[in-house]
Amino acid sequence: MPASKPTEPPASSGVRIEPVRFRPAAEAQAAADDAPPAQSSRRAATLKLVSVPLFLFLALAALLYYRTRPAEGELAAQDEPAAVTAPRPRATAQPPPASPPPTAPTPPPPAAAALSQRRAELQALFAELETHAPLWAAAEFESAKQSFERAQQLTLTGDVTPARAQLEATHTQLRALIERAPAVRDAALEEVEQALATANLEAARAPLQVAQAISKDATRVQALAQRVATFPEVLALIEAGAAHERVGEWPAARRAYERATELDPLYPLAAERLEALTARQSRADFDTRLRRGLARLTSGDLARARRELEAALALRPGHAEAQRALQQVESEARAAAFDKLVEAAAQAEAREAWAQALAHYKAALAQDPGLASLREGAARSELRAQLDERLEWFAADRTRLFAPNPLTEVRELLELAARVSPQGPRLEAQTRRVSAHLQVASQRFPVEVNSDGLTEVTALKHGTLGVFTTQRIELRPGVWNFVGTRKGYRDVRRTLTLRPKPGDAPSRVVLRCTEPI
Repeated sequence: MPASKPTEPPASSGVRIEPVRFRPAAEAQAAADDAPPAQSSRRAATLKLVSVPLFLFLALAALLYYRTRPAEGELAAQDEPAAVTAPRPRATAQPPPASPPPTAPTPPPPAAAALSQRRAELQALFAELETHAPLWAAAEFESAKQSFERAQQLTLTGDVTPARAQLEATHTQLRALIERAPAVRDAALEEVEQALATANLEAARAPLQVAQAISKDATRVQALAQRVATFPEVLALIEAGAAHERVGEWPAARRAYERATELDPLYPLAAERLEALTARQSRADFDTRLRRGLARLTSGDLARARRELEAALALRPGHAEAQRALQQVESEARAAAFDKLVEAAAQAEAREAWAQALAHYKAALAQDPGLASLREGAARSELRAQLDERLEWFAADRTRLFAPNPLTEVRELLELAARVSPQGPRLEAQTRRVSAHLQVASQRFPVEVNSDGLTEVTALKHGTLGVFTTQRIELRPGVWNFVGTRKGYRDVRRTLTLRPKPGDAPSRVVLRCTEPI
């Protein structure tokens, strides 16, 4: 009997499909009932995704098989038994015929290759969405998986065109999910921010999970994740600050609020608490400063009152009561300063410190220019200051009188000093010293001039002395210049500084022209 031949595939399909064992519904249901509910759904989804590629592989293997199997005649020849023939004479050995080259497997048709490529692309999209789409689009993602399964079934039955359409529909569903993902992420981040603004930490966790699943490395996602991580500590710090504030421990409360603000600068409650605490401290500091300033003003401590009131106005600019108090401080301070200037001027007059008295009177006149007593005091002090300055200058060095012009000025100064009333100790002492210097400067003292009887001698500002060998003249103290001249000889000059004291020996000058020219 010849061997049975395999059944030929239908002529219309072009692709041969291997039969697959049918699994009754009751058997499948029994297997599903044996598994736990949660595992059953996941196992079913996994089996669907794995079985489809397996069936596809079997279909392609069947196709290759029918394309490469031997023809029917060859199969019949192989099945029939060989006929018994008589032995032939032994012939010369012949080399075996060369075996034909192996036939290359027939590639799948273009439609099947295109479907395979599209399925690979869709599987990559499923892998991309698997990490986050079930969190925010579970129904749409499940619908896309079911669409993909229908496309796989159509492929196995050889319905190429419907399979291609089903794959494109699946691709459209997946692309729509991918394009929606950024908007979903941003909406989730908005929910996180709103939840944190209302201190609802639990409401922030789920949308943060969605955002992290979509774009874990995004800057905004990481920043909000950091806020969520530190938010319990921020709330604890705010509560601690409020507790410190209730018992009046303001520095500790400020430190807690500032630390909370550092951890989460975007949480408004921490900044609001810190601002409220600052305002509260400012009000308390203002009240304390104002109270101290008014107390200092009442006690007459104007300097401290000014400092306290200025500090109060720095905390609350424009406060009416503080401004009035500060104006009163300034008014009383000006009055006190004026009185102090007048008193200082009078004291300087008593000490005969006329330059100081004049400065005090001028400062007082700057505050009250119309006060006659101040103008009189200033005029008196100015006159006495000038007199004091000149007398002191001549009294300090008697040689300043050793000239004709200073003698006249000194005599006038002494006459003016004599008319001053009352005479103070300083003026009297200056007058005595200057009068003594004037008496010395007005005297004439002997000077001996020696020559050679050939040189003509002249004392400048005194007169010509003539030609002589020795001559005595009288001169007032000072600096005197002598000149000696002689025809045919170089002139000679001598300078005599005459500062004698009563009882000193006469000064001596020698002039002789001895150098021929």
